[in-house]
Amino acid sequence: MKIMVVLLLIGFVFVGYFSIQPPALLNNNDALMSDAKNTNKAVFSNVNTQISVATPKSLKGVVHGVVLRVDSDGNLIIEYRIRDLFEFYLSAMGEEPLEVILKRIHSEFYEQLPESAITGAKLLLKDYVDYRIDLAGVNKNLESLDINSLSQTELLKLQKNEISLLRSQYFNDESYQAFFEKEEILDQYMLSQLEIAHNPDLTPQQKQQQIDTLQTTLPEQEQYLRKKVSQHADIGTQVKEMRSTGSTDEAIFQLRAQSFGVEAAQNLADLDDKRDEWKNRLENYTLKRNDILASGLSDTDARAAISELIEHDFNAREGLRVKALDSIL
Repeated sequence: MKIMVVLLLIGFVFVGYFSIQPPALLNNNDALMSDAKNTNKAVFSNVNTQISVATPKSLKGVVHGVVLRVDSDGNLIIEYRIRDLFEFYLSAMGEEPLEVILKRIHSEFYEQLPESAITGAKLLLKDYVDYRIDLAGVNKNLESLDINSLSQTELLKLQKNEISLLRSQYFNDESYQAFFEKEEILDQYMLSQLEIAHNPDLTPQQKQQQIDTLQTTLPEQEQYLRKKVSQHADIGTQVKEMRSTGSTDEAIFQLRAQSFGVEAAQNLADLDDKRDEWKNRLENYTLKRNDILASGLSDTDARAAISELIEHDFNAREGLRVKALDSIL
């Protein structure tokens, strides 16, 4: 059972993890990529950060919370949060021109940093944006290969190698490590998990052993988080089995308390109660709705009666959920 839970988590986390990497800023269009790089170069050389347009809708009221830091010599401390700052503003691509986005980031530099750190920060931004533009070329390179003969894992390895090579062209050791080291450790971990999961020569027990060993190569914080996820999944599976065999709520509470503590077990029990209460209300609504639909009322009158039923049995927020679920009840 445990190996199945782990393998399911591998697949879920793997797909999700590789999809959250920032895509290229532009499609693989040589002219657009060239124009974007020229814009990036021009803004880098320009000290004018005046912006005459309003903040884009997606960023209004949102605070990035990134505080830039400098060392005792006044030089920018390179850390991952700088990449977060860049991505915060670059997320508005499509809402406003790249030139405006870059000026917004430059304004952050001038507001937060001493003069001694400005040039280094601007150069780091220029390299990061050029790198993001060139990410489109990674897919182009892969398209030239016979990818039909490659497995999913082999294709992902090639993609990751291409991305790592591109990064090495733009970033020195300090910025590379700050921006990408953790991501690449996780990439390698996930790829290794896939290889283990898809190895037909291994038994489920051998796969579990290799996965457990592999997990020890992760940073301590990542190991802790993954153990917690695995533990919750295992307990969740046990709870389902206990319910199916008629175990009491007290027995389930004790299992959870032993694993997560009494307070967490009580919170989970309360959540169970809320879910059961919600399920019962939905089932009751469905029965009443079906009675209305079978009553012979016209479509207009039936819809009005169902709307009145929802308003009577649910508050405004719950009513929205019911309406969203209604087609599948």
